[in-house]
Amino acid sequence: MDILCVAAEEAESMTWSSSLLRLLLDELYVDDLFADLMGQPPASLSTGQYPQAIAVALLLRHSWRPDDLASFAGRLRLSRTVRFASGRRPSW
Repeated sequence: MDILCVAAEEAESMTWSSSLLRLLLDELYVDDLFADLMGQPPASLSTGQYPQAIAVALLLRHSWRPDDLASFAGRLRLSRTVRFASGRRPSW
């Protein structure tokens, strides 16, 4: 536990960076579909795209079951995705 306390203290000064995002995406095991959905590979994303990239990576992790995807999309407050994943036609 002591090592985690030290690591948490060291991480306090971290800011968003491309290396931190890449590490997170590696841990979420994103694949080529992620780049297809984002329209570019992770290394090309701007910091302004990081929230979307994280959301997309998390949605991919929950995309194996429509009910799980709908539930997770609801937690992200993505109402059209919830309706679509729940079997209702999207309104776009």
